[in-house]
Amino acid sequence: MRIRKSDISFEGGETINGFEFCRRRAGMTQVEAAAAIGVTQGTVSQWETGNTYPTGDRLRLVAEVYGCTIDELYREQSA
Repeated sequence: MRIRKSDISFEGGETINGFEFCRRRAGMTQVEAAAAIGVTQGTVSQWETGNTYPTGDRLRLVAEVYGCTIDELYREQSA
């Protein structure tokens, strides 16, 4: 079952990047996502703040783990 954006609880008016949105939609914490992807929690946090981004095969793995497309990862979402 896919979770709709409206099913996810965020602070009112918050805009988040696609990495955080897709992770939350997948029902994962940063720690869980990091373990599934093979990186640290700090790395996941860096992706979500836009300081760094995964590349190549890791990017495809993130999309697979989160159950989304690569395009969704790079799309900002309004809560």
